[in-house]
Amino acid sequence: MVSGFAQDDWKLLPNLTVNLGLRYDFATPALEGKNQQANFDPTANGGAGGLVFAKSGSLKDRALINPNYKNFGPRLGISYSPDTKTVIRAGYGYYYSMFERFGSENQLALNPPFLINKAPAVASNSTTPALITQNGFPQTSWIPRRSICRSFRPSISAR
Repeated sequence: MVSGFAQDDWKLLPNLTVNLGLRYDFATPALEGKNQQANFDPTANGGAGGLVFAKSGSLKDRALINPNYKNFGPRLGISYSPDTKTVIRAGYGYYYSMFERFGSENQLALNPPFLINKAPAVASNSTTPALITQNGFPQTSWIPRRSICRSFRPSISAR
């Protein structure tokens, strides 16, 4: 994460001070060391939808989302003292939530085919494998029906 902040105060009157500032925040999206991430893209496969996979290259290629480099947040503060015993303060700022992926379900590295949640259905002393991935996943096992994604926007980006 990269952040920077600049501010200055101006005393406009003996009892009125204005503070102006500007903050910049940038956080890289979650990355996986071996680029083993997948994301659903409803425009893939000629509009039928499908998975896209992370690859070496730009931050967008590795994270599968568009990083936002425009997180500039203005800050404004005002301090007013109507008499020697009272001070009224007000402030405004534009803030960004940098990490919105809570829990593990929103991590792209946990999408098929890179993670399989399979509880063994055999006894612990059995010699029969609980899961055989030799043939891979069925081609459409993780692709939702197209009607589900009609309102989904393919240009995924952080705000």
